[in-house]
Order: sequence, then C-alpha cells, then structure tokens
Amino acid sequence: PKFTFEAINLWNGGGSFTLTNNTDKTVTSWTITLTVPVGFELNGSWSGDYTLSGTTLTIRNLNWNGEIKPGDSRDFGFQYSCPTEVSFDNYKVNVTY
Repeated sequence: PKFTFEAINLWNGGGSFTLTNNTDKTVTSWTITLTVPVGFELNGSWSGDYTLSGTTLTIRNLNWNGEIKPGDSRDFGFQYSCPTEVSFDNYKVNVTY
C-alpha cells in the first residue's frame, strides 16, 4: 500500500498509531478517517487534530507534523471510551503532496 496505518500499542481505552509513507513523494499534509462504533467517545489525544462526528473519527496532522518524507512515519494516539469493542480496521487515508 502507498500508506500504512497501524497500531503501535493498544490498551483498553486507547492506542498509539503510526502512519508510514511508502511512496517516493514527500507528503505535506495527511488525514485519516476511521469508522467507530455508536457510543464511542474521545477522552484525550496527542499529535493530531481530532474531530468526532457520529461514527466518524477524523484525525488531521498538526502544523508541525504534516510533512512525511518517503519511508518516514508520524506517530499519534488517543484515549477513548466505548460500550462495545473498537476495531481500527475500517479507515481511509488522504494526503496532499
């Protein structure tokens, strides 16, 4: 894949994630959109601009971590509460070069 989004560390109610640029171009900004269960609540976050709307969690880069050179990655994470199990497999990555 052009971009790899994966969990670095998951714990009950949170996780650290990484986005890796597998292309030969430098990314200038990135956005990850995740589908989360009904009842998902965001309790804390780091290294990203987070927006929760219904069952869509959107994570955007901050002004200092938008650039990702080829082969490099950016780490970020969040804490949450949810009445059901959360999977981070349903996501979409959008970037600007």
